Amino acid sequence: MVTNELIKDIKFGSNITDGEEFKDILESIASIVCDSVVKTLGPYAATTIIDNGATTYSTKDGWSLVNTLRFGDAIENTLFKFIKDISFSLNSKVGDGTTTAIVAAKMFIDIFREWISEQRKNPDAPYHYVRQADILDKINEAGEEICRRLKTKKRLKTVKSPSDIYKIANISTNGNETISTMIKEIYEKTSNPNIHVSLNIGGPTYYDIQNGYKMDTTLLNPNCHINTGEDTCVFTKPVKVVAFNHNVTYAEHSAIINTLINKCIDTQDTIVIMAPYFDDIIMSILTATLRQWANKGLRIAFVLVQVPTTTTIQKCFLNDFSVLCGMEIFDSSKVKMFNHLLTTEKNTEEEADKFDEFKHLAEVSNIKSTEDIINCVVGVANKLTIGKRFTLLEDFDKTTTVYKNMLKEIEDMYLAEKAKADSTKNYLTLDYSTIHMRYIKFSGCIGTIFVGGESELSCKCLKDAVDDAVLACRSAYENGFIRGMNIETISVIAEIITELNNAGKNDTLICECYKMIGRVFTGVTREVMYNKYRNEGFTEDLANMTWKYEFNCNNSKRNEKYNKLIQDSNAKKIYDISTTKDMISCIINTCVELGLEYNLVTEQFGPAGYSVVNSVSTDIEIIKATTNILSLLLSSNQLISLNKMCDRKIGKEQMLNDQKTKANYIAAGVIDALTDARIDITGDEISISRE
Repeated sequence: MVTNELIKDIKFGSNITDGEEFKDILESIASIVCDSVVKTLGPYAATTIIDNGATTYSTKDGWSLVNTLRFGDAIENTLFKFIKDISFSLNSKVGDGTTTAIVAAKMFIDIFREWISEQRKNPDAPYHYVRQADILDKINEAGEEICRRLKTKKRLKTVKSPSDIYKIANISTNGNETISTMIKEIYEKTSNPNIHVSLNIGGPTYYDIQNGYKMDTTLLNPNCHINTGEDTCVFTKPVKVVAFNHNVTYAEHSAIINTLINKCIDTQDTIVIMAPYFDDIIMSILTATLRQWANKGLRIAFVLVQVPTTTTIQKCFLNDFSVLCGMEIFDSSKVKMFNHLLTTEKNTEEEADKFDEFKHLAEVSNIKSTEDIINCVVGVANKLTIGKRFTLLEDFDKTTTVYKNMLKEIEDMYLAEKAKADSTKNYLTLDYSTIHMRYIKFSGCIGTIFVGGESELSCKCLKDAVDDAVLACRSAYENGFIRGMNIETISVIAEIITELNNAGKNDTLICECYKMIGRVFTGVTREVMYNKYRNEGFTEDLANMTWKYEFNCNNSKRNEKYNKLIQDSNAKKIYDISTTKDMISCIINTCVELGLEYNLVTEQFGPAGYSVVNSVSTDIEIIKATTNILSLLLSSNQLISLNKMCDRKIGKEQMLNDQKTKANYIAAGVIDALTDARIDITGDEISISRE
């Protein structure tokens, strides 16, 4: 007879973790992660001290904190990786919002559990029998609609001056004025959001303006012969560059790759190959080749760089980069030409006839051999820096006719699109954003922030914060910005709920989802404010508290107008403030109802976008990340792992064996110390000495 105890015992020795145990572990991990990062929210965030065994440093960056968390159990670490991966995706896209997304997701879980429990308790409740999957679908639908409305013209503001950039950077760095000022000044001098960040270990933090062109890329083999120690390849001598605008596969590109390898060996040059994708066979061949060269003592590198080309602007960037390197893009037609020409060069007449379709193109391009193609597609970079997520080309020739003609062409297109944008007052069109970015990048003026510190670890800690701020500013520059502290998101949700109420749809499932999402982001904003008021020692009794409830900006008429509105609002709704929660609720409500923002530092209201702002992309990605984490936590019900350490029984046995091994080593050391030793006992004292 099969008993529950027998099933439980068998499952303990299996690689399955499911049911309530699985959910408890997953939700516990979410709670622990949330509790650890919630303190890093807002300008009054607490500092976390991190000890990595070699040194100790402090940080206020949410992603840096998440990246250091570890769990003692293999299953827990496996599940935590899902949350970590979502956080990394958010951080890599907009550089900010990791903490907000994690805190929001945990709040969402709690609010959802509370709501579904109330529905299940009452058979007469409207959603007593609703499936959890249907609710998740409606939550995702609501999230998409909120994101759509955040991008509307009436809510978005464009970056018009360096002061706007300063606001974004100041919010992202939790009030670091030094870094914020540097980013602002770089924008003033370059009009370029494409800022490079580097380490200056043992030195000060400063910035410099350089001539360069920077692209978003991914370094695929950082372990090449030149490495700075931060997964960045720096080439100060000329290197060869080849760029493909399509996926590189072994089946079609083996002859080309072999030709480039042989050329590399003959000249002992470094070659950087750029493409949207490299298949596994190509990666394996190049890795083996690099190993062979290293064994022979050859100082040669084959650097593979992944270049995104999914959008029009990304394709334009790659084309511009190729012009600056003095090369042509290696497109699919040139690949076919190369392969057919190689066939004719080998005097294979049967295959030579297939080259007829390329004869005209070859004549126009003046290509007569495979060597001609190689000469066309191989460019030169005088100074190249390739990081994990970027490629920076410096010291390119601006005196060539090709460069001047290309710059003039791009400038003319930019001025034409700018005229359209000026006439419509809309600077967020794809055409304008694309050509504007191309223009400022192609002009080759780029700022670099050198992050200093006493140690490598302290430098990297600050660099993480600077990277996030640079990415947030760039996102705002390209996509626009809105009110920060989640106020714009809360306002959008309030607007939608009002529309549903007016339409008589206040009791629909989608409306319930909007209400839950509204509670979530209101709760996150409360936590931001609580971080200040807790730190300042406020108690729940606020009867005698003096609160700066006023509006202040440079426009006196606007000051008078909004102060009257606030006073009227106070008279109706805010007279009964008695707790910190009441006070914070009243701040949020005033901002939503009057279209204002609230500066937590100065405790003053201001017009939307006056000082507290976020890139719109940050808020959108936060919503997406929150719903992704929520879906993970609610829809997952078991883990099946092929990792032995995720087997509870094996994992426990391994842990016990490790403890036994450690104890044996200690015991052996003690025995060795006592061997051939003389033990003297005098009173309560014991002394050991070797003879």
